[in-house]
Amino acid sequence: MEWTEIGTFGVDSGLCWIGDPCYLSDVRGPMKDWPKFCESLGNKDYMQFEEGIACSTAYGDGEYSVEARIENNRVMEIRIKFA
Repeated sequence: MEWTEIGTFGVDSGLCWIGDPCYLSDVRGPMKDWPKFCESLGNKDYMQFEEGIACSTAYGDGEYSVEARIENNRVMEIRIKFA
């Protein structure tokens, strides 16, 4: 299948979050206490949470390309190029 660039996204924390956006402001979500959230990541490149996945962008802050594999007008997969 073919991958199509669908846009970019900016990063200002060296971290990518993949999950339902409602958890970003939810007082029960993992990011309710930013310093504690960052501490929980430690030196890991990625970490699974109940609400989503956090991963390092490898190169820190910047703008990264997002590509999608589209089938029958539906996004089937996305990938983010951190390089």
